[in-house]
Amino acid sequence: MPQGDGWRIGDDYKKVQNFYLRPSLHLVTPTLMKIADAQLRLFAEPGFIMNIPYCNVGVSLLDAHGLERDVQNVSTSKGNWYAFDCKAGLSLFIDNVSISAGYQYSTLDVLGMRRELVYNNKQFNDFYSKRKVQHGGFVTIGYHF
Repeated sequence: MPQGDGWRIGDDYKKVQNFYLRPSLHLVTPTLMKIADAQLRLFAEPGFIMNIPYCNVGVSLLDAHGLERDVQNVSTSKGNWYAFDCKAGLSLFIDNVSISAGYQYSTLDVLGMRRELVYNNKQFNDFYSKRKVQHGGFVTIGYHF
């Protein structure tokens, strides 16, 4: 948790919230296999994850006993506000319903904007763990109108 002599980040520091846009390109192969009404296809979906390039955090100013006496806000419009994202997998289409499963790779750093915050000449990046890429699996169910 970012903190220093006489200050620490507010109690809600774990609640990193943001609104993300995810523009992407959905590429689908022709049908690889057809069984009755079901069609099996491969897909790839490269894209970006973008958020609002602004971050605001409350810093609690502490008295000699460690009790909060005031709060100051620090903010930045610097930082990493975008990330690369890619999904790949199989899709099964049955009439208007699709079921997809696959692998996802992302460079999203949820602390990307907070890393650039500075208070009392201390950069918050020094307190956070190193940025890592994310790997994962997913399953989606869709209905096509």
